[in-house]
Amino acid sequence: DGEKSLLSALAMFAEQCEQRHPRVLTAIVALAGALRAQARTHEAEELLRSALSSAEETRVGTHPILAAILAGLAAVCLDLGRTDEAEALLRRAANIATEVLGGAHPATAAVLHNLARAVEVGGKLDDAESLYRRALEADVASL
Repeated sequence: DGEKSLLSALAMFAEQCEQRHPRVLTAIVALAGALRAQARTHEAEELLRSALSSAEETRVGTHPILAAILAGLAAVCLDLGRTDEAEALLRRAANIATEVLGGAHPATAAVLHNLARAVEVGGKLDDAESLYRRALEADVASL
């Protein structure tokens, strides 16, 4: 069972590292994704908000894990119909991913694509088209 494996990994990382370590936060993001896949959206949101708080307390600022937490939380917000919040989270994640990983990185392309989707769902079609183009350019550049 994937959830049990993720919980086991999280416990192991938590024993070896402090709770705010990027490995622990990465495991939390993965666990939240598994919960979201099981339609346990509110549990995923709680985990991700806690991870975001931990990451911000340690001032990881532009660490890629912060972008992953923001993107995961944005996906939850989209699931819950909170498109404005999702867009704001994804804009922040896109800025971090672009700054840290560069514009030609697959993770940056994924965040831009998700941002485009959130903007499209919010009804801003011209902005969405521009973002989809940026995501495609980033994806092609990463090949």
